[in-house]
Amino acid sequence: MWRQLQALRALFPLNLVSLLTLSLSGWLLASYGMDDHILYVALWLLNAVIGLMALIVLIEALYVRRWTRRLEPLSSQELEVGQESLTGLSLPALGPSALAHVKLSWSRPQLASYELISTGKGLEELVAMKRRGRLAEVERVVTVEDLFGFCTLSWRWRQPAAITTLPRSASVSATPLQQLQEGEDLYQPEGQPEGDLTELRRYQEGDPLKLVAWSLYARSGQLMVRAPERALSLKRDLVSYVLADPSDEPSASTVRAYLERGLLGDNFELYADGCAGAAQSGPEVIEHLLGSAEAEPLEALPQLLALPPQRQRGCVVFASASSPIDALLQVSRALSAPPLFVLSFPELAEPVQQRALLSYLLKEEQSSLWEGALSAQDLERGYHALIAEGARVLLISQPEGRLVSEFELQRMAEGA
Repeated sequence: MWRQLQALRALFPLNLVSLLTLSLSGWLLASYGMDDHILYVALWLLNAVIGLMALIVLIEALYVRRWTRRLEPLSSQELEVGQESLTGLSLPALGPSALAHVKLSWSRPQLASYELISTGKGLEELVAMKRRGRLAEVERVVTVEDLFGFCTLSWRWRQPAAITTLPRSASVSATPLQQLQEGEDLYQPEGQPEGDLTELRRYQEGDPLKLVAWSLYARSGQLMVRAPERALSLKRDLVSYVLADPSDEPSASTVRAYLERGLLGDNFELYADGCAGAAQSGPEVIEHLLGSAEAEPLEALPQLLALPPQRQRGCVVFASASSPIDALLQVSRALSAPPLFVLSFPELAEPVQQRALLSYLLKEEQSSLWEGALSAQDLERGYHALIAEGARVLLISQPEGRLVSEFELQRMAEGA
């Protein structure tokens, strides 16, 4: 029944404004009739204008529908998240009248931005994707309305497409994964599972404060940290896990950056939620990132746990900093030894303090590239919860790929 009503509504051009206007006009005509000739003529002229606009909108909508059905599928193209690109759809001068105009908007997938720009071909779509993945169909909402706002017709239009949207390219700090590549595996097989703290090295961004040798700092003024002793053999077979989450676009961007810089090594294995098996080459990693976009968290964890315990040591977990802390802790506790978490998140902006009324009057519709809401306090709590489990944690702010230190995180949390 509801679908039938929707189908009838798609053929009914009058909107609320025109219906109220016609109702008021009918009441005035019934009340005054021919008593006021000027009012009588004016009301019938208004009704005629509404009827004419309805006819023009119907004709325009028919013209547009025929135009959309003749269009070919969108051309195959490869984009990046947040990258503005023309889709190839151009709107010519549509319809028989300048008294009606056409509006387009995307309903699926969700976009970071949408704009119709004027080019030599007419009006062309300029879009920026918000989510990675493969797109086989685009769904738009087409609206035809008259210039006076009396009549409107809207319908959904599905157009086949072949669009691949890759994670956004970014630059990241190479040091943490280079250490693992060079054999600085955190675990000494003959010692404690978490490694014996026998070496001293200079402090680097991301090192936990609890490992700082404060007595040495008091004597020399140099920040040194106690580091786990190096593994007996070089670690060349890095194992990584991509934890899926609706807010994981910054994390996928980080994985792509490490892949392109060769920091995953030569004989790596990368597991991703929503994907079967391990990715062991660049193209396979990209496919895993695309496949994890709509995956449920922890789907690939059983595959990771099927590896021998020794292979699980030194695992790198790429995740969104907005991921539920319970999911992160479940991964850490399930592995044979706590992993290295690489948590990525959007750059945290300080909120602008405004009075409620002024904030309401000045608010604007803003398009956010990254999903998820994360505060500095939440980030700090999640960071320390993982540190307490014995895991190492790196915080990466996207899209600039900047490594955030514990000192900076503490200042951000105190100042928020």
